[in-house]
Amino acid sequence: MAVEVLLYDSGQDQPFTSGRYAAPEQIICEAGGANVMHDVADSWTTIKHRRIFVLDYVDLVESPRNPADIARLGAYLRTAVA
Repeated sequence: MAVEVLLYDSGQDQPFTSGRYAAPEQIICEAGGANVMHDVADSWTTIKHRRIFVLDYVDLVESPRNPADIARLGAYLRTAVA
């Protein structure tokens, strides 16, 4: 089973990434991975469905903020699968 890979090129509100027609698709596949954006029939694009939840770096390191961050992310994930 191939490891799933998301190429993050740039962006904050909408990450800029590559679909199946850009060079990273072949690079990822040749390396044994699977581009999670393979189903996007485009070269360079933003991620579909607007399913992006942004956490700042400080939200991802051990700190007193973690319980609130977990609650925010959990609430988002519950709405994403609903």
